[in-house]
Amino acid sequence: MSNKMKYVEDAMNSDVSVAIKYVHKFEEMMQNHLEKSFAIAVTGVYEANMILKKLNVSATIYSITTDERFKQLENGALILTDDETIANKIKEQLKEHTDFIYSPVLAAIGISILEDNVAVSK
Repeated sequence: MSNKMKYVEDAMNSDVSVAIKYVHKFEEMMQNHLEKSFAIAVTGVYEANMILKKLNVSATIYSITTDERFKQLENGALILTDDETIANKIKEQLKEHTDFIYSPVLAAIGISILEDNVAVSK
């Protein structure tokens, strides 16, 4: 079984508190890949803009689906910042708006794509 299928099955069959680990791992991998201190995954660019406007803060929005490698992912965006205070405020907003939290299944697919790209580049 490929990593992609293994991760997806685990994310789909796990309790939410376990499945969310895929979102956190994807965020960590993307912040390293994009060389930012914090990357917070949300459902889309629209939602990312809503959060930033509500908080009245500035951060970079990275649309996951515009990256050729992630074309198979249906949606998603990362809010990128080097400011820990802003990152914490965004995470607090996600606690209030849980429907903005990125899908663990899509995050699992993203992890497998990143792992495959690292393996190919070596």
